[in-house]
Amino acid sequence: MIVLKATGLLFIILFFLLALQSCSKKAVIVTADPNIIKGCDGSFVMLGSSQDGPGNLLIQKLCTRDIAHILELAGIDLEKRKEIHRLICSSSSSPERFKEFFSNLSLKERQSVIRAFELFGYEINGYGC
Repeated sequence: MIVLKATGLLFIILFFLLALQSCSKKAVIVTADPNIIKGCDGSFVMLGSSQDGPGNLLIQKLCTRDIAHILELAGIDLEKRKEIHRLICSSSSSPERFKEFFSNLSLKERQSVIRAFELFGYEINGYGC
């Protein structure tokens, strides 16, 4: 009986870790702090997802209200800010393309972008699938 419980618990932990790992390799996930961003409680979405898709109120709010300020605060090169904006908010956005571009930024640039998102109530890769 104890062995079955331990095996079940191990299975749940392994499944969760596998799901989390597979998500983080495919996309950059963004969540909203419900204390700062109202109407997006528990929301999470892959950056680069379509604004028209179901449940993408978070991307709509990000693209219509905060993204320009976030990217300016991040202090990265203007061309990189334009590309990030395009990869998140344009009709040609794609989670895979955003992940690839974001991964190719220097560590310092990625950290600056992450911190700027946090100052506006967003958290990058703060949630699993």
